[in-house]
Amino acid sequence: MMEDIINQNPHKTVDEQMEVSSNGWREADPRVIAKYDSTICNIEKRNIEDLSSEEFEKVYRYKKPVIVTFPNGAEDWAEADKWTVSNLKKEYGDFRIYSGNAREIVRRGGNGEVGSSFSEFVDKLIQQEDETGEPLYVFDRNFYNSSTLPKTLKPPSIFKIQNGIDDSIFFLGASRSGVSFHKHADSWNGVLYGRKRWFLYPIDHTPPGGVFTGYTMLEWFDMVYPKIKAEEDKPIECVQAAGEILYLPEGFYHGTINIGDTVAIGIQKKESTLGIQKLFYEDRYLGEMLTKSKTSEERTEWSRKFIELYTTILELLPESTEVMQNIAELLPNVDRKRASLDMVNKVLKKDPYFLIAILHKADLMIDMNEAYKAEELLQEALQLNPELFDTRVMYGRLLYDTGRPEEAVFHFRKATELRPNNIHFWNYLKNAQIASDDDRGAEESDEIITYLKSFED
Repeated sequence: MMEDIINQNPHKTVDEQMEVSSNGWREADPRVIAKYDSTICNIEKRNIEDLSSEEFEKVYRYKKPVIVTFPNGAEDWAEADKWTVSNLKKEYGDFRIYSGNAREIVRRGGNGEVGSSFSEFVDKLIQQEDETGEPLYVFDRNFYNSSTLPKTLKPPSIFKIQNGIDDSIFFLGASRSGVSFHKHADSWNGVLYGRKRWFLYPIDHTPPGGVFTGYTMLEWFDMVYPKIKAEEDKPIECVQAAGEILYLPEGFYHGTINIGDTVAIGIQKKESTLGIQKLFYEDRYLGEMLTKSKTSEERTEWSRKFIELYTTILELLPESTEVMQNIAELLPNVDRKRASLDMVNKVLKKDPYFLIAILHKADLMIDMNEAYKAEELLQEALQLNPELFDTRVMYGRLLYDTGRPEEAVFHFRKATELRPNNIHFWNYLKNAQIASDDDRGAEESDEIITYLKSFED
């Protein structure tokens, strides 16, 4: 009974009739191909036999992306037979892996949040969708290194893997899985099976819709991508086929959508090399110190240092809405709410789809006692993406705090449907139900809270 309440929006099985290849991975069905496949490719492709190390370093390294092709596909850089369904399940069926949806992987710093055995994922989870209607995607930083799979790779010298310098990520997901926009140090991504559609932007052009994103990749594809009309705002894109390796210079924003079951390996530098991205990496330390701040004075001081860092980056990237938004979110910590409002308005003038910026502006309006303006912004955010739980929670709290608990119940319930295991959301819902004299509903919510807490003990 309790499990039924928790899973009131259970994972749904993907309704696809997919052909299974000899390697065990499923091909994309016609509907997926019709919607997500593309002949657009403005990323240069080079055959490894015609690309010398000298040319790669001179033309591409740290400069522009390139897809490297091989005469015999993945067989030229990996023992592909070790990456089939049957072999991976046989060797690593009991290994623990982590998956998530495109947006939450980015929000968690490039880590999945749903743990399972490898066999459980392949036999069950890969064929299901989460509460947003998106397939789970394995984005795991430990599985590959704990396996013997590194011994199966034999990349060309331009993609040499260096212990202690390079990090590795194992990717596995069905059609329509993927990861939302993010960026990092120099990297390459090799697809062994399946295909991967890439959307790229250079470091000086934040993707429309923003980062620390308010969209899963499928939501971005449906809600933002079709509205991009200006040529300068359109992404660099291409579909990477099995056996190809994409080189991605550090600092390039990228998001992906898989076409067919896709298994791939990503190798990226742990640290940045170039000036601008190196500055971005400095925010990790400042972020840790800000989080650890125990007093308002410490929080203010670290926020000032953060603002100084991002101000320096903004001088180098004056059109970056990501940097502007980072500054806008920090300014209230140093008692500069009006300056924060001015900055977020600049962000939204450049990018009206930047959902997180809209929510930040709504939060500022609440702090400035302009609840009606905050509500207008939250309604705008819901029109852009009704599936973002952040909006539902903020709207519910605004309604609750302004004496409209019955309306708040609706949004808090939506939040629990999107994140059914979040105790905070259930507490918000329970309190709104109590204020609405919905004793039965409050009792049911309290039962769920008790049930969820049992897993924390």
